[in-house]
Amino acid sequence: MFNRMVWAIFISINVVSLAYAEPLQFKQVSFKQNYANSIVEGQYPEFFGTNVPINELKRVNFKVKQYARSLFKKFLSYDDTGKAVKNDLVSFKKMSTYSIKFKVARADIKYVSMVFETYIYNDEMVHPVWGIYGFNYDLKNAHVIKLSELFEKKANYLEQIADYCNLDLDRRQIKPSYRKIEGSEIDQFSFSREALSIHFQDFEIADHAEGTPEVKIPLNKLVGLRKDMGL
Repeated sequence: MFNRMVWAIFISINVVSLAYAEPLQFKQVSFKQNYANSIVEGQYPEFFGTNVPINELKRVNFKVKQYARSLFKKFLSYDDTGKAVKNDLVSFKKMSTYSIKFKVARADIKYVSMVFETYIYNDEMVHPVWGIYGFNYDLKNAHVIKLSELFEKKANYLEQIADYCNLDLDRRQIKPSYRKIEGSEIDQFSFSREALSIHFQDFEIADHAEGTPEVKIPLNKLVGLRKDMGL
């Protein structure tokens, strides 16, 4: 009788662990739109999985699609040098190509974390301009996650993240235009079960040749991560 109970508990624990660890799957959804003399092409994931209630999947898929489409609006806010401007619809007509792609960092029954990469180019530009935007979603609580939510209140998370970024970028010699990162500048991020990734825009901290720099911080290097976030 005792052995049966032990085996029952063992099996139960492992079933829960497997369900928790099983990632969501996704299919790629593509869209294309012509605007004036420009072409907008985009991609975003549509998630599915047997371990997540259908209403939760519907919510996250709606939010992902909505966010991907919102990046199209950013396309309306660039001039022909890639510099951000406001409501400049005339300059938008000079654009020839704008694309949106994605990379998934984590997708399971608790969280979806990913980045969207944007690309802008036309013949009047010296070179294309890249952009990167994080999307992080809590399935259980049905809301987009802020970076601050991953940490305890007194964790000084921006300071420790900035310090790690500065050490990592210096080690990698991201130069010549690399400058010291301030915590207040950190806004784009994604995360996996192993690391927190901080993303920087094209030209934000380095030359265009560096693209969109990324700093991966192992979770065990961060102090004050909220245990209840289950990272």
